[in-house]
Amino acid sequence: MKKFFSLIALVGVIAACTPEQVETAFKLAGGKVLVNVEVVDIINGGTYSGPVDIHFTRGGLDITNEFQTIVGSGPHAYSWQAAESQAVAAGDYGVIVKGDKLAKDYTSAFVFPEVLAGGMAAIRVIVPVGEPINGYTCDTFWDEEDIEEGEDVGLLENKDYKTYAYSHDGIDTWYYNNSEYILEGNVTGDDIWWLYEVSNVVDHNYLGFEEVVDNLVDYWGDDEYIWPFDYPFYVSAWAMWNIRQINYWEKIPMDVIAWKDADEDGEIDENEKDSAIELGSFDVKYTETVELVPYELPYPGAAGHYHYGHGHDAHGTMPNAGGGISFNE
Repeated sequence: MKKFFSLIALVGVIAACTPEQVETAFKLAGGKVLVNVEVVDIINGGTYSGPVDIHFTRGGLDITNEFQTIVGSGPHAYSWQAAESQAVAAGDYGVIVKGDKLAKDYTSAFVFPEVLAGGMAAIRVIVPVGEPINGYTCDTFWDEEDIEEGEDVGLLENKDYKTYAYSHDGIDTWYYNNSEYILEGNVTGDDIWWLYEVSNVVDHNYLGFEEVVDNLVDYWGDDEYIWPFDYPFYVSAWAMWNIRQINYWEKIPMDVIAWKDADEDGEIDENEKDSAIELGSFDVKYTETVELVPYELPYPGAAGHYHYGHGHDAHGTMPNAGGGISFNE
């Protein structure tokens, strides 16, 4: 009889609770996955302080809103949780690490079993970053369609010739020969500009490749030299004159590429393209031709004495008398 009354009492208690209260009493938190990520620098050893971006995937797809930037050696904890009373399904997971100093994205994969409601599973993932340069070939490449062409114009540097301030044809200062004789001179190799000029250097400074771009820039920069040249010139009597130096150049954009050259043939073969890394870029300005062009004008106030290519006799009675040659000291 006591049992009967106890059962009646339990029914009374249940009847006194609302359906929502009963449902809440039996709900569990959703299953939870916890991942501790540590990024390790395999070039210099130890942990890598970043910053790097960490991105998670599940079943090959991105996990929404799980893309974060970290700074510091780690480990860094990340978690995601199923809805209330729901399990986290078993699946393949991945951690992708990206960073400005990383030549490529690094991925670690792991598998979680199903995590039931109310339960939690944790795992520690170590992601190695940095690319050992051993086994890579580094070189520069360019596309001929991107090469620019142009010219630079300079004037003969003053070699103690007499000058006259006069503006004509873009030249503001002219040398002059106010004598009856042809002036003879020489332009030597000291007047020729540099052959190579490196500019617009972009170095991605990837972990493990920090010095590669610098070394190639230095290589091209060290190739600068003075073009040996000896150019004799003659200036007419009673002339203002100058010599223009025209450097015809090409600007070549260089891309610095590293790749795993398995057959060591110095070429990126089809099966090696996936390993290629663009380390940086720079421009090389290459002077391929130098032209020296003399210019003359009649000396002001002596136009009647000036005849191109000639000296003049002392009396001025014969316009093309030839005269003599004056050697510049």
